[in-house]
Amino acid sequence: MVAAARLRKGAVNSARGAASLLREALTTARACGAGGPERAGLVLMRADSAFYSHNVIAAARREGACFSITARMDAAVKRAIGAIGEDAWTAIRYPNAIWDDEGNAGSPTPRSPRSASPRSPPGASATTFPPG
Repeated sequence: MVAAARLRKGAVNSARGAASLLREALTTARACGAGGPERAGLVLMRADSAFYSHNVIAAARREGACFSITARMDAAVKRAIGAIGEDAWTAIRYPNAIWDDEGNAGSPTPRSPRSASPRSPPGASATTFPPG
């Protein structure tokens, strides 16, 4: 479902107005029944790194949405990842994923082997599957 869209001038930063666009999208999604009749159910928002900002995260929290936002790998993010102990990582199990022989989740579409971080959680891999 497309819950919100905006046409903008060509030379506009991707994140400009993203928080208000998110609020508009979540309001529309809930009006269409997302989260159930009591509006207490799960509503999930996903965004790429262009929308990684305090304003977008704050808007998602205020609106009660669960969210996944890709973070840019800047110095602060690298330091935070480096501070996570090896025993603190938890593998994510995806119920409909394609699994390799070692039990690692892969992707049905080809990806660059560089997509796996050198600090990926134990059990993660950069498995690449051929198309088709």
